Amino acid sequence: MRIDKAMELLRSSDQTIQEIARLVGYSNGNYFSKVFHKKIGMSPGQFRESKHTVPVDHIVVD
Repeated sequence: MRIDKAMELLRSSDQTIQEIARLVGYSNGNYFSKVFHKKIGMSPGQFRESKHTVPVDHIVVD
C-alpha cells in the first residue's frame, strides 16, 4: 500500500523523494528507494521521469 501511495505522489506532486518517503512511512529515503526499486523495477526518480503506468501485477480490483 505504501508503494502504491508513493507511485501516486510521484506522478501527481513535485515533492522530493525524501519527502514522499516520509509521507508513506519510511524514515530513510535510501531504504525507500531500495524497496521501491525492488518492487517496481526502477528507482522512484526513474518512475517519475518515465510517467510510467502501474504494472498489471499492482492493480487492485475490489
